[in-house]
Amino acid sequence: MAIKAIVYLLYQPGSVPSTPSPELVGGENLPSPSTQPSFHMPGSKPAALLTDGPDVAHGPQIMAWSTDHIPLLHEMDYKNGNLLIQRDGVYYVYSKVHFLDSGKFYHSLVWFSTAYPRSVTLLTSRKSSPRSNKTTSSTFLGGVFAFHKDDALHGKVSNTTKIKRLGPFENVFGAYMI
Repeated sequence: MAIKAIVYLLYQPGSVPSTPSPELVGGENLPSPSTQPSFHMPGSKPAALLTDGPDVAHGPQIMAWSTDHIPLLHEMDYKNGNLLIQRDGVYYVYSKVHFLDSGKFYHSLVWFSTAYPRSVTLLTSRKSSPRSNKTTSSTFLGGVFAFHKDDALHGKVSNTTKIKRLGPFENVFGAYMI
């Protein structure tokens, strides 16, 4: 389903392709960086797709997401590392993280709600490998949850210095109403 969101993002009319070049292959000029593509479709449901990018500075365990690298935020918001729900409903939430596979690593999706006094871990993935193993690996989390307006979600990992940044779509985070 994350792939559907990425394909949706890439094939929207007026969307900006992910390329460092100032020109497209056909010689067309890209819009200025201040121009954000419009993803509004009448009757569509809330959706978000955030990716890693050069503007991102992760905290020690809390992942941050790019607001410059073609974010898809339709009826959702992103502030202070949190994806903010703007409409009550049932959502599919997902996250993929590419990381250096050495020692222990965990990846979780965390939910904050005004209805509960503390955060709740919705999904988690743990991996342990020999310390001498210096390969890369990835983890994917996805699940369906009911949220209320102003609920917040974020991605958490055991150590953000282990995150590998091969490209913006190696690390993704998003949700969409089903």
